Amino acid sequence: MASKINHHFIPQFYLRNFADGTGRQARLFTFDSESKRNFTTRVRNVGSKRYFNRVLLDGVDPDIIEDETAKFEAVAAEYLKEVIELKEFVSEDHFISVMNLMAMVAVRNPRFRQQFSKFNEEIAQMTLSLLLASEERWKSLTDEMRNEGVPLKEDITYQDIKEFHERGEYDVVVNQNYLIKMEIEATNFILEPLMNRNWCFIEAPDGYDFITSDDPVVLAWSHKNESDIYPPGFGLKGTIVYFSLAPKLLLVGTFEDIPPRLTYTPTQVILANTIIAGKSNKQIYAKNGSFRLNLKNQNNVAGNQLSIITNRK
Repeated sequence: MASKINHHFIPQFYLRNFADGTGRQARLFTFDSESKRNFTTRVRNVGSKRYFNRVLLDGVDPDIIEDETAKFEAVAAEYLKEVIELKEFVSEDHFISVMNLMAMVAVRNPRFRQQFSKFNEEIAQMTLSLLLASEERWKSLTDEMRNEGVPLKEDITYQDIKEFHERGEYDVVVNQNYLIKMEIEATNFILEPLMNRNWCFIEAPDGYDFITSDDPVVLAWSHKNESDIYPPGFGLKGTIVYFSLAPKLLLVGTFEDIPPRLTYTPTQVILANTIIAGKSNKQIYAKNGSFRLNLKNQNNVAGNQLSIITNRK
């Protein structure tokens, strides 16, 4: 059986809630901040990356993560549909399903993977710098490697490898299997603080819609202070989580008391869209281009004007 190529890090069933049309013909209004273009495309064409969940291990199906994710999504899709219709968690299973969906998309995305990969690259480079701090330390390491049967090129000297490292003429590549493993562990790590939050279903008034993005679980400080030198964390008080469920429904979670349901004013919807768009990786999605948000130098901008306005700059 041929291996799957296009892996969706944002589930298609989730994006279809924002699309115009149904099934495979469902289409999303999209704004891409890199190309500064508006366009409409099928759901299957966005929120995906080639071989994103592919595993390379002897004796293991390379699509195992993709296949297991599909099983979860098949169940989660039904729960999410009911949650959106009723605007509440009608059972513990509904609640757990949505929380797992949020934890999954919050961690298993290209931005998180890039950040985690960069962190590991920096650790590897720092470690190598320490090992090359002296010739004695490097000799001790290479002697140990020889004793363990690790093949080494004997014609490369300590000075050769040190100069090579200082020139930075190499890349540190973090194994994708390792990154996927770390993502699964991180998903489980943030699930508990998500479940411990108080959640509010917020409706948009007539004429206004919520948007979503390619990084749809948004974590922010409730009230940003100058003393907040660290980024917000899922387990920290004073933080708020935004997760759009549909054009007319936004889920908001805090550790402080919050009503189970609210209706936002137009100004509040625009502010929420601005926050969601600001935390996107590069794309935002909506049912059409009528949604509104604020830009740095212009407020209350319609989505279908984003391409024109951003290309002026």
